[in-house]
Amino acid sequence: MREEDEPDDRPGGDPDGGSGLEGLWTPTDLPVLGLPGWPGRRGMMIFSGAGFASDRQSQSVLHSYLPGTRRPGRRRRVPPVIVLSQTRAPDRRDTALLRLLAHGDRPEQVRRVAEFTETVLIGGTPVTALRHHWTDPRVADAQFGWADCTVVAASWQHPLDAAFFAALARL
Repeated sequence: MREEDEPDDRPGGDPDGGSGLEGLWTPTDLPVLGLPGWPGRRGMMIFSGAGFASDRQSQSVLHSYLPGTRRPGRRRRVPPVIVLSQTRAPDRRDTALLRLLAHGDRPEQVRRVAEFTETVLIGGTPVTALRHHWTDPRVADAQFGWADCTVVAASWQHPLDAAFFAALARL
């Protein structure tokens, strides 16, 4: 089952706004940054290098935020609006953008046309984010350090603005 197909009320999840992480995924010592108040659906995957959960240095979390709520009987794959990738492994930093664009109605590739830095507030703490302008203006991204990890947020037609960064919190 794909993560986008997971219902909001899956066993172990908290349909009332909790993280939904309890008892669902492989345990991780990686603190997870996300959007706890997201009004739609979300899915999460935890990866470890070479398949070993104890490999702390290559542990990664990838989670997608989807629009709307699940309709009974609906099995169509819905593309994510926002994808967050969080990792200690430098070779996985493009995962969020690849996941965001991996849908039939979106371009398979986009090119960076400009790069700039911006100070954003994450949990009230200023951090420097690396941002890009893309050939497709519907794509936005931000890469920044948080809790000994690199976090990449990629979005499709959703602003990565001050309100977005203020909504990020530890799950």
